[in-house]
Amino acid sequence: MNLSLGIQGIQLLAWLFALVEIILAFYVLILNARHPANRHLSALMVLLAVSNIALGLFVGAESREQAVLPSYLIAATSFVVSPGITLVTVVLLRPRWLQGRWRWVWRSLYFFILLFPVLTLVDYMFGTRFWYTGIEVSGYAGGYLPLRFYVSKRFYMPMMILCGQLMGMAPFIPIVAVLRDKTLPRWMRQLAWTILAAQITGLIVIIGLRPVFSSALRALITTAIYAITYVYAAFRQMVSERRLQRGQLRTRLMFMFLGITVPVLVVGVFLVGLQAHALLVHTETARLGTIAHVLADTVGLKLTADEAYLAVLVHLAQAEVGDGGVVYIVDAEDRVIVHSALPFTALVAEDDPARDFSRQSPISALRAGNGDSPVIFTDADDVRWWAYSTELEPLGWGIVVQQQEAVLTQTMRHFMRLAWVVVVFGVILLSSLGFLAVRQAFFPIVALTETARAIAAGDLTRVVPVESEDEIGMLAQTFNSVTARLNALIGDLEVRVAERTADVERRAEYLAITGGVSRVAASILDVDTLLDRVVHLISERFDFYHTGIFLIDEAHEWAELRAASSEGGQRMLARAHRLRVGEQGIVGYVSGSGRPRVALDVDEDVVWVQNPDLPETRSEMALPFIIGEEVIGVLDVQSTAAEAFGSEDVATMRILADQIAVAIRNAQLFEESQRTLRELQRVYGAEVRQGWAARTSSVAGYRYTPASVEPLMAADRTAAVKSGGAYVDAENTLAVPLQLAGAQTFGYLRLQRDAGQPWTQQEITFVSTAVQDVSQALEVSRLLEQSRRTATREQVIGEVAGRI
Repeated sequence: MNLSLGIQGIQLLAWLFALVEIILAFYVLILNARHPANRHLSALMVLLAVSNIALGLFVGAESREQAVLPSYLIAATSFVVSPGITLVTVVLLRPRWLQGRWRWVWRSLYFFILLFPVLTLVDYMFGTRFWYTGIEVSGYAGGYLPLRFYVSKRFYMPMMILCGQLMGMAPFIPIVAVLRDKTLPRWMRQLAWTILAAQITGLIVIIGLRPVFSSALRALITTAIYAITYVYAAFRQMVSERRLQRGQLRTRLMFMFLGITVPVLVVGVFLVGLQAHALLVHTETARLGTIAHVLADTVGLKLTADEAYLAVLVHLAQAEVGDGGVVYIVDAEDRVIVHSALPFTALVAEDDPARDFSRQSPISALRAGNGDSPVIFTDADDVRWWAYSTELEPLGWGIVVQQQEAVLTQTMRHFMRLAWVVVVFGVILLSSLGFLAVRQAFFPIVALTETARAIAAGDLTRVVPVESEDEIGMLAQTFNSVTARLNALIGDLEVRVAERTADVERRAEYLAITGGVSRVAASILDVDTLLDRVVHLISERFDFYHTGIFLIDEAHEWAELRAASSEGGQRMLARAHRLRVGEQGIVGYVSGSGRPRVALDVDEDVVWVQNPDLPETRSEMALPFIIGEEVIGVLDVQSTAAEAFGSEDVATMRILADQIAVAIRNAQLFEESQRTLRELQRVYGAEVRQGWAARTSSVAGYRYTPASVEPLMAADRTAAVKSGGAYVDAENTLAVPLQLAGAQTFGYLRLQRDAGQPWTQQEITFVSTAVQDVSQALEVSRLLEQSRRTATREQVIGEVAGRI
């Protein structure tokens, strides 16, 4: 090959970049194909890879034929890179723009991305030459050509301004928008700075380094910068957004493995095939040239036009070319003298049109001054040939050696078929081995996952089999250890829950008992009845051996036993048992200090004093009855079991003691109020009786008849007063007493009707109610009259005193 080391380096570097970009395209797509940023970036990587492959082919092209394919690829991709980069920038930095008010502006980028590949494909299939016009450089001998040499001249400059320059600056719009938005997170702004740096660096390489590097090398460097930057941006966004990766891990790992290896195999075979094809073209055309020059030297030794002699030489040369090859010689007028594929007799007639070879491609190239160079062409029968022509001086003859491309590339095709078979077999083998390797690697993880699900479902007996000593084996051992600890913890937790449940149930029972005792205590207002009822309830509900209640006397010297539930306690009540406050036993201590005291083992308590009436006591608890800051009594409970009182018992009994204390005080206050009320009623009744006795000393009452009102004698009211309530006598007379509050009776009302009209209960009730109102009115009138008399008396006394 006639490639310099610099060209070979650029070509290999371009293909290396293309391979890396294809791998990155598959890798990014496999990571999360559902996210638009990954899809767009993957498409951009494929676009850059195609561009770099075309660049490598174009740099290494030695003929117009070798430059056709890369020129098509570059025509389809060159103006697509800028809108593609702009679209990826928008998707990474401002994805909402594709859905917002100006979405039609940014979505129009898809049109430009598809425009040039479609136009190039149409030109390739139908030869329209609307966009791709072909390489029109005369004397092209290989190497890279800029885009303007093989696209439409009328569209090149407008597309260069629109898609090359304007769209090349378009990525700065979303970048500036992100940098100006202070509300965005820090990582997003850093991402914008990174893409901005890449854009500026790309412009510097394309414009500023034009005198230093060739256009091919600058394009290669620019695509590498964009690929590195945008792949980094996509990964940074994926990590920062904590983008979820869906699907099974082993499936994604399998596809990632194939996404890396398969492109390497395919691109490697493709590039090797291209290089092999170029090498084959170079070698075979050189061989054809050697045969042509040997034939020319041999013919030139005699410079004879003896066709028989020339035919022998031509057939000998054709034998060197091989089957399917053709060797012929034309004179200065491009008429064939001898042809290896035609019989000698067919060339006898001088004026035979078949002898005119002036339109044959090798002869045309020879007469155009391109002799001694390979020519690849297709004849009228659509057979493709590789040819080499040289001119024999001084006769001006032309010698052409050509061979069918199918014959020359037969071995190459066999090699490529074999290579692709190897690639397919390699892909299948890699897929199978990769699947088995991933399956083998993930089998312990699958077992671990199934075990975790079983444990989550409640099966705590499952364990993970430990089948290796690597990290997965250590993970399985750790998981089994955690499961064992979880089992132990759950077992301990169940015990604790059972204990706590028992405590809760016991507390609930205590609260229910406390509530019941409290309700009973609150409903009884007689102190003795209250105390007796409470001690028996406490002993029954809490199963205590003895419960007693002591009350402090008014002198605060003695704690007197007022109620007891046990037989021994009843004997103590019978003899009026009492303890001196602050001196004797636990009850005396509590009554003096006002603090609870619990003796879990009475034999070890220094304060406890043995009571012969309660010989079975093993633990005792005394709680004070406190109202305000005054100790009014002591609740004493005793049990036949040692350590019978726990913290819950003490807390419950303290609450109960406080409630009993309040109930006792309420009962005491109620008794005091009742005594006071009775005394007031007694005094008030005496005053009322005296007042009415003085008021009725002369007239006992009055009798009303329709005819008149008559005064009554004092003897007529005795029966009614003694009855104390309304009644009907034998004469059908209804007698209703006149009473005040406190049942103070000062008179009565008698209503008499005929015996044929008995009194109904409703009438009796009505009259009784009316009489009560009359009684109150009469009492008010009496008090008013008494007040007036008192006021008059005081006025007279005052006047007398004033005169005196």
